[in-house]
Amino acid sequence: MNQEIARLKNIWNEWSQNLVSFKYVQDNNYLVETKFMTRNNKPISFNLFFDEDGIYRMRYQKEKKILEVNNIKEENLPAEILRFALMIDN
Repeated sequence: MNQEIARLKNIWNEWSQNLVSFKYVQDNNYLVETKFMTRNNKPISFNLFFDEDGIYRMRYQKEKKILEVNNIKEENLPAEILRFALMIDN
C-alpha cells in the first residue's frame, strides 16, 4: 500500500507534486485529491485504479455525473490526471 503511493509520487516531477495527493482506499484503488477547486470551492477528487500490467484508469461519480478514462499508461499518468481533474468541473 505505502509502496504504491510512494511509486505514484515518484512519477510526478517537482513542479506538479504539490498539485495532487494520493490516499489508499483498497488494493489497486487510490483516491486522488487535487489542489484544483470546483466551482463550489471543494477540492476535485476521484478514484485511480491500476492493474498489474501497469495500466491505469480513473473514475469520478457524483449523483448522475459519471466520467471515466481507461487504458492510461504510466508514462502518461501525470498529464492524464491533470486533464481528468479539469474535465470534472466543466
